[in-house]
Amino acid sequence: MRDLDIDLIRCFVAVSDARSFTGAAKRLCRSQSAVSTRVQRLERLLGTELFSRNSRQVTLTAAGEQFLNYAMGLLRLNDEAFAMLGRSNLAGYLRLGIVEYLVPHRLPESLARVRRLLPKVELSVKVGLSDAILEAFDAGELDVVVVKEQEGRGSPRLFREEKLLWVADQHYAHPPPVVHLCLLPAPCAFRTAATSALNVNAIQWREALTLSSVVGIQSCIKEGLGISVLCESALKDGLIALPQGPAGWPELTGMRIVSYERSPSALSHALIDLLKE
Repeated sequence: MRDLDIDLIRCFVAVSDARSFTGAAKRLCRSQSAVSTRVQRLERLLGTELFSRNSRQVTLTAAGEQFLNYAMGLLRLNDEAFAMLGRSNLAGYLRLGIVEYLVPHRLPESLARVRRLLPKVELSVKVGLSDAILEAFDAGELDVVVVKEQEGRGSPRLFREEKLLWVADQHYAHPPPVVHLCLLPAPCAFRTAATSALNVNAIQWREALTLSSVVGIQSCIKEGLGISVLCESALKDGLIALPQGPAGWPELTGMRIVSYERSPSALSHALIDLLKE
């Protein structure tokens, strides 16, 4: 009987989420070669290719799509078994604020997992953009927040480093004379990154749509109504990352997602650790 190695599965899911071996390696704090080797071992064990690799991005094969649900289920059971034993006695009430663009398509699943693994914790959640979340935090309305790092503010814990991407629908070919942007309202790091990069490179643009959520931005991009700058974790099926550099779109710098805690505790640390996983 053959057994699946959880470590190999974790690498597979990380590559699927990041859509690149480099991004997965960064999330797992491993080298790219180590992640690639583990995925290859898993493919040999299963007897099939799980990813289609090309110069633009890594995509799941049909077999990879089928295996992904099993892989995520196995990881969930593995992590829950360890988490339940180590955190089952934690109890209390926490008010959490979290940025909406942090893996928006998986945020409900992540919050449901927190509730399941911290059954004695009562959780109140506010989802929004960084400025609104921090305003509520400063007003004493939130205990823990996960937001874009703010220069000069306190001593945050690193939650994740995110790469910024030019995001378009999968059929996007050549840009029009005037680039159509789908943007979040100001103030917004994505908005600033997109408009500043285009202005510096003398590329004409116009604000085609202003929407209040990343999910709305994703939907409009998918329909071909424009492009935008989003973080890597917001890239989902039907969307692609446009190439950056001399032969592509203007280079973008990344951003640091961090957590701020009003009164750091074992409970708040456990909450953040679960959201990271």
